[in-house]
Amino acid sequence: MRNKLSKCHKKLLVLVYQIKIKKNNKKKRKKHHILSQNTIQKIEKQKQNKRENKSQKKIKIWKNNFKTSIHQLSHNNTKQDKKKKKKKKKTKFFFFFFFLIS
Repeated sequence: MRNKLSKCHKKLLVLVYQIKIKKNNKKKRKKHHILSQNTIQKIEKQKQNKRENKSQKKIKIWKNNFKTSIHQLSHNNTKQDKKKKKKKKKTKFFFFFFFLIS
């Protein structure tokens, strides 16, 4: 009886092991589909579009950075000019006021 059980058990183990191996092999295999010419062209176009989009994004970013830097420079210049003008006005007003008092 024991021998029979052990033989059955061994057979079952071997079967289970074989099934596991088959499942693993199925997972590892890649399915190779035969692609038509149209699908190949579509895939190539998609890849090319992706590349172009990336380059366009970089160019846009560069342009935006350039614009903002120019804007900041001009803005800073106008601020400085305004400050200078305000200072001049204050001094003129101060002298005028001092002149009136005296």
